[in-house]
Amino acid sequence: MMAGSRGGMFLLGWSGGALLVILVFAVSHLHTTQAQFGSIFPPRTIVKGNSLYERLLAAGKKSPIIMAGRDGATPPESRSGAARSSEGALTAGKLPRLNVQTVTDSEGKVKVQGVEVHYAAANPISPSADGLSFLLLHGASFSSATWQEIDTLRTLAALGYTAVAIDLPGSGFSKSQTVGQLDPSASKSAFLSAVVAALPTLTDRVIVVSPSASGRFSIPLLIEQPTWLAGYVPVAPVATEKLTTAVASKIKVPTAIVYGSKDLGLGQQSRNHLSKLPNHREAVIQGGGHPAYLHDPQLWHLILSNFAKQLPSFAQ
Repeated sequence: MMAGSRGGMFLLGWSGGALLVILVFAVSHLHTTQAQFGSIFPPRTIVKGNSLYERLLAAGKKSPIIMAGRDGATPPESRSGAARSSEGALTAGKLPRLNVQTVTDSEGKVKVQGVEVHYAAANPISPSADGLSFLLLHGASFSSATWQEIDTLRTLAALGYTAVAIDLPGSGFSKSQTVGQLDPSASKSAFLSAVVAALPTLTDRVIVVSPSASGRFSIPLLIEQPTWLAGYVPVAPVATEKLTTAVASKIKVPTAIVYGSKDLGLGQQSRNHLSKLPNHREAVIQGGGHPAYLHDPQLWHLILSNFAKQLPSFAQ
């Protein structure tokens, strides 16, 4: 029993001593370990209150393991925000104080290619010096009245831009007040160009806004790139599959791709196609669905304003 007790005590003493040596060795070589493995386990400033780290810090040590991450490194969420800088440019800032109540809008009809096109318009009191105007299309369940209801026409006019919204022809647009049908074989791009020519208030530099089903008209227009098309604002439009890589690479029209963060269907699909355009920027309306402009009209108007102001900065 005595011999066994001595053997056990010897073994325990030897094990404890070995553990102590290992601990001392590890602490004394923390700097070496950090130098060798810092790129794999980079140090990061610890949250106050971590007593183990504070003791090491007081001893002039920095653990390469505790809270791995580099001091002062950009957090992942900030890095992703930097990657979306183009989006931030379109949603940054805020609109000037506007009194849209001083702006009046009007309605009328114009005959184009045998179709009686209904439109709503708002004209600026003080026109913008850049000579831009807006032509707004609409989705299948909407009409020109949508842009009146959320004050898009009057807001653009208050900012100095002529703004005209038309009702598109065709049975697919349930609330359209336009009378007559466009010939199925007729060019939808040519139809829009004829509409622009027939509306004397529009300038020779027009930004076309195109949500959803109106993409059937606007995508062919974008591909043809008429000289009057100064900019394009698609909001999850259809027909973007026509924008193959080869086709998109030839399109130089400045484009603001807008979609709602909750539009995981057409919003994402159209964005994937439209992002092939070499001259585009993106703006996501957080919380917005397919008609994202309805979710946050104020942000929507800011995007349109920023886009118009940023046109000269787009690569040519």
